[in-house]
Amino acid sequence: MRNQFLTQFTDAFAPTVWDLVQQLQIVDNENKQLHKVLKEALNQVLRKWTDRPPAMVSEKIKEIFEQEKLGSPFDLIPGKNDEVLGRNLKGNKKLVFDHVLPINEFIQILIDRCHTLDDIKLKLLTYPEICVITRDEDDMLNTNHMKTKRLKYGGWKACYKAIGIKWK
Repeated sequence: MRNQFLTQFTDAFAPTVWDLVQQLQIVDNENKQLHKVLKEALNQVLRKWTDRPPAMVSEKIKEIFEQEKLGSPFDLIPGKNDEVLGRNLKGNKKLVFDHVLPINEFIQILIDRCHTLDDIKLKLLTYPEICVITRDEDDMLNTNHMKTKRLKYGGWKACYKAIGIKWK
């Protein structure tokens, strides 16, 4: 089922992603406002492209879902099931859909490495996806400066391992 979603979403979103990447590749750095707006648009498109069941969940999430008899966390959809675990005392959702390769890092990869629509499709199909984690796990990523910059720390697997997030 997940592969079906990935293929359908990739086929539908790839042309739009490619259009935005092409514009970002040619826009003059002197036009910072246009560059910023195009990058924000691509960010939103990629976030919508990932609005499908997750590829991975942390072991903590899996345990919580089993204990609370909440069904499968692999059936969750960002924006639809975010509050299934409620909120903490700070008002933050206890469940987080983590882009294991942060969107802004992925955007830079697309800009630097994609030269055709097929390149875009391949990158989208091989994107490491979303992992559902707990708010506490997300806070640990933030505390360790690994929320938005993962490539400089050896990638998402190294970051997760460094702070003790195990995934399935």
